[in-house]
Amino acid sequence: MQSNKIIQDILNLKDLKPSNEVNSKFNSLVSLVINNPNLDQELTKEEIIKLQAICSQAESELEIYWSNRIINSEDPKKEIALFPYLKNYQELTKREIKLLEKTGLILNKNKKVLFIGSGPLPLSCMILHLLTKANVDQMDISPKAIENASQLSKAINFKTKLINGSGETCRLNTKYDLVVIAGLAGKNIAEKQAIINNITQFINANGKILIRSAKGSRSLLYPSFNAKDIKNIQLNLSYHPKDEIINSVFIFSL
Repeated sequence: MQSNKIIQDILNLKDLKPSNEVNSKFNSLVSLVINNPNLDQELTKEEIIKLQAICSQAESELEIYWSNRIINSEDPKKEIALFPYLKNYQELTKREIKLLEKTGLILNKNKKVLFIGSGPLPLSCMILHLLTKANVDQMDISPKAIENASQLSKAINFKTKLINGSGETCRLNTKYDLVVIAGLAGKNIAEKQAIINNITQFINANGKILIRSAKGSRSLLYPSFNAKDIKNIQLNLSYHPKDEIINSVFIFSL
């Protein structure tokens, strides 16, 4: 079957840095998971775990490559426009803003947001700020990611605070109206729960937690979890796209 060949091609990749071959194979995988919602049921648990790890590493390589490319370009803002998944980032963020409004949170210049797992290419943070004017702080456990994000933010004049650390153990001196937990921040529900248990003390009483996830075959790209298994916070809304947007969205309140 064609689907098996695409999966095996990904599993056999030795170098995950962006290239014509790598880009082509992952584009095929993305199309595959969108068009075959039950693909995950055709794979073994070991294959799923390995594929998720490869996809996570490939996304990191992609973000580092583009972050460096934008930082070193003569016109960083123009270079960002060439990023192949920019429209997906923009569309996902627009949907998240509308979903948050449904739960009662309207972001504006007076609101503070913490994005956990912002990565070396913090496009979601930048887009969220551009669309709402909210103050967005970035957090990542990788010093390299923070370094890249810092240089990129300066290159495009994006005013932001960068926090080097883990959401599981961070100590902050700010109260946030929204905390966003990226799809790759916490590989499983236990790690997500650890982040939540620590971060709730830094959220305003009426604040929200937004967690990106995935459902069905899309969980081959991003770890999935059952939102009802999350403890100590209340589930307000679940959203599972059925189009080209990959990430599911869960919104919680304290």
